[in-house]
Amino acid sequence: MTPLFRETVTLLNRLAAEDGDGLDAWKKTVLTGCVFVKTTVRSVSGSDVSLGQTVTVRIPESPDYHPYQEWKGSMRGFTASVGDIVVHGKVEETVTPDNVRAVAEKYESMIIRSVRDNSGLPLGHIHLEGV
Repeated sequence: MTPLFRETVTLLNRLAAEDGDGLDAWKKTVLTGCVFVKTTVRSVSGSDVSLGQTVTVRIPESPDYHPYQEWKGSMRGFTASVGDIVVHGKVEETVTPDNVRAVAEKYESMIIRSVRDNSGLPLGHIHLEGV
């Protein structure tokens, strides 16, 4: 990877209740060699200016990555789905349905809004965007 891929992120994957035992379950995966970039977004409407932030995360191509439909059966490796959480840095805590929001708020984090699998391309990666 390039020198840009030097961040550590913790991916919090949610196994939806309907795909498990009736309760949401969360799996924590720490990944190194990633990109985590915040961007300020400006929107102008008449004389009103709105500011917000988006986050882009790139995870290097990995044999441990599986699309959600494959991942949900075994929860081996990791996946990336809309609604999952990416934390900038390493999360030490055990993540449960009861504390996942508190953990995400404790750290710099984002909720995934889009996933693009760019595996197989030069510098293959999983491209995530969120807020």
